[in-house]
Amino acid sequence: MSASKENASLNLLSKMSPVWVVIVGSVVLSFIAQSFEPVLGRDSAFYVDNAQAFVEDGAQSLLDRFSWPWFSAMIGVVHRLLGLSYETSAYVLVFALSAGTCACLVRTVQEISPRAAWLGVLVVLSIPAFNEYRSALLREHGYWFFSSLCVLLMARYQLARGRYQVAGAVVAVFAAGLFRLEALYLLAPIGGCVVWMHRQKLKENSLPVVLSIIALLLAGVALLWALDALEMSRAERYLGYINPIRFWHALDGIAATLADSTLRYSSRELAPLIIASGFLAAILVNVLKLMGVYLVPFVWALHRERRETIFGSNVFGVIAASAYILVLLVFFIQSRFTLDRYTALIHILLLPSLVLALARFRTAYPGMTRWILLVAVLMGVGNVMSSSPKRTHFFIAAEWVKEHGIGLERTYFHDARIPYYSGLGYREEDVDSKAALTTDMDRYDVFVVSLTAAHPLVKTKLASGELVLLAEFDNGHDRHMMILARPDWNQ
Repeated sequence: MSASKENASLNLLSKMSPVWVVIVGSVVLSFIAQSFEPVLGRDSAFYVDNAQAFVEDGAQSLLDRFSWPWFSAMIGVVHRLLGLSYETSAYVLVFALSAGTCACLVRTVQEISPRAAWLGVLVVLSIPAFNEYRSALLREHGYWFFSSLCVLLMARYQLARGRYQVAGAVVAVFAAGLFRLEALYLLAPIGGCVVWMHRQKLKENSLPVVLSIIALLLAGVALLWALDALEMSRAERYLGYINPIRFWHALDGIAATLADSTLRYSSRELAPLIIASGFLAAILVNVLKLMGVYLVPFVWALHRERRETIFGSNVFGVIAASAYILVLLVFFIQSRFTLDRYTALIHILLLPSLVLALARFRTAYPGMTRWILLVAVLMGVGNVMSSSPKRTHFFIAAEWVKEHGIGLERTYFHDARIPYYSGLGYREEDVDSKAALTTDMDRYDVFVVSLTAAHPLVKTKLASGELVLLAEFDNGHDRHMMILARPDWNQ
């Protein structure tokens, strides 16, 4: 690019707002992502169906379905305000929250380093960690938005040391908790950031700050206890997670299994350490993987000479990300599973530092940075333009169920989205397809299962005459849905 063209591009960018550009870009990417994946995920359908229950049957009906109902309630409110369908209302809410997350993060970068704002736009719109979930109607979008707002407010606090920013950040944490209760952990990093920023003054008088931090932590725990007293089971679950005795029992149980099956002699004593370090390594690998191509400048920034300026400008984000790794470790050990989207918060917390790392990397290695930016653009497109086969067989099967008057009574649905798209509402089964076709077969007359006629169990049932094939659908890419029934099912 010639110098004149480059200057013209820079002049054009100077007249545009990075925040508004990222908002528009986010909405466009969300629309594209949704067009490539029109079928809702199971969790998404569950939340939308709960929103309908909230509007039509009241708050108690929603609480009976789910112990943390706020996301579905918000979908219901959007539906009432805009008059849109429940599903469209959910997309409006999620698209707005996603755009808000992007705006907060770019604004944070802009306030820390104005020259890096446009790089922030690129990173926010392309990083895989949370862009992969643009089309998913999940509680995480509200969780990420208010967490990113907390990052922005704490960055402003670091720059200006205004107490109102801290108060706003605390409010943002409680708002994030309406979507995912684990957001309350952010109260501790807020306190840690305050301590870090005032570490010199604390040598003279630490009592006010220490008392404030203790008050924040107690407020979080008190809220959990209050919710538990209101019989909101999710609060009880989280109180269990932070119970050190329960955590040790979970770790000890996994360690005992490992020791019995793998370790010998005195090495058996190392089983808890092996389990904890292994889970921690798995979390860290997942975090690094979801950085995509931005892993290169991030690792480069870890060098001692660069760490202070790149990560020191985002004290809250660094403290919160480090603490969240421990939160994930506790959850991983007690639940024995994790998902990619659970680690996305770490990338949100570290994103300002990641952008600053990329900016400095560009100065040091301009040629390599061009390739990184090219890969980043392709990565951003790949995040939203899924090449996976569309799950059209869900729609077709649901339409068949609706047309033939199949009801919920004595019908087994392998996937809760079939009754959802049939207009029967979301319903999770308590047994899998194998049990439904064998030990629990007496409970059903019709079976909607994701199997084929070649499946041994299906072949046996059809050959014996116990079941007949009513319909079979596929999406042309080896995704199947089959409807089986007893011979006298419609009598």
